Amino acid sequence: IWPKNFMDSTFWWMKENSTGILKNVILETDVDFNSGKINVGDVNGSFICNDINIEYMDSMPTVRGINGFAKINNSSVIFEINSGSSNNLEILTGIINLYDLNTDVEKAKINLDISSKNKSLVDYLDLTEINKDNYKKLNEISGDVNLNLTLDFPLLVDLEAEQIEYSAVAKLTDGYFKIIDQDYVLNNLNMKINVEPNLVNFSGAGVFLNSNIEFTGEQITKDNNIVDEIKGRLLLDSYQLLNFIPEFFEETSGSIPISFSYAKRKKDFKFEGVGETDQLKINSQFLGKDLSFQNGKIRFVISPYNEKLSGFLDIKTENIDIEVNSIF
Repeated sequence: IWPKNFMDSTFWWMKENSTGILKNVILETDVDFNSGKINVGDVNGSFICNDINIEYMDSMPTVRGINGFAKINNSSVIFEINSGSSNNLEILTGIINLYDLNTDVEKAKINLDISSKNKSLVDYLDLTEINKDNYKKLNEISGDVNLNLTLDFPLLVDLEAEQIEYSAVAKLTDGYFKIIDQDYVLNNLNMKINVEPNLVNFSGAGVFLNSNIEFTGEQITKDNNIVDEIKGRLLLDSYQLLNFIPEFFEETSGSIPISFSYAKRKKDFKFEGVGETDQLKINSQFLGKDLSFQNGKIRFVISPYNEKLSGFLDIKTENIDIEVNSIF
């Protein structure tokens, strides 16, 4: 029922790249009678979307089951999405703006609010032309994620990664992140990740070694390597010392506030921190009575050593000087 020679670029794009049901289609235009001829001016229209599928590029995942509202004119179609899905991602809301449809280089700007498991999100991004290094951090984490994703790119068959302008804000809940190995895991992770073409930064909180942890960090490129740099605070429960140096202590109480840094490259990492021992109390037959931890410091460093880990732990107070080196 589309009028012949009427908004041809928009019509052909819709015909070739979308399927579904349109309701309440409205088209408005200015008509001018000049010298006995009918001249049609700019056209604007709208319709309701029911179960629409949009395949805006062969190399990008199809957006399916779109319900919402759309606006059209001579050179663009804008979908305002209330629901939909794409490759196991649930689309909560979003806008798909297909513009410059009357030019040689058609373009798309997409903004989606997405809910999914983190693995499903990574699988989705793997299907795009976005540089995989730029969302590597997401690939290291498991959990539930809400994502705001923005993409702006030309609709080209041979699209290059450099032609995609993108940004993303991911909010992860109830996540899981392996810091060192299966014995050193960050649980109950709540995290916000901002992804830009040249920078990834993040912040969050969780539980590490049964102790509360908060952190901020960024993922950057150094010497052509992707590097994680994280800094934070850990309120370490003192009984964790029994796991590291049980031969020195029988009982502990209190907590140890620790400032830490964590730097991870492709093949190695360094996890180090310094804590204050003022709140620490220890019973030790080996060290004797009347132990004082006021104004004391505890320091640790963990890094890879061949196929194992190298650990250093140092506790210094007024009457204690302990240094432990270990391979584990």
